[in-house]
Amino acid sequence: MSGIPKERMAKALEQLEIISQEDYEKVKGLAAVCKPLRSVIFKNPAGHGMTK
Repeated sequence: MSGIPKERMAKALEQLEIISQEDYEKVKGLAAVCKPLRSVIFKNPAGHGMTK
């Protein structure tokens, strides 16, 4: 599924079942603030003089 250990995933899924919709929305909002921003400039190896 992912790189998260099974025990941690089980705990997260358990918490997802009991969290209120209001608190869930708060957590999603906070997580959105913490996400690293992606560059709007498309970069690839060729743009840096790198070849295959």
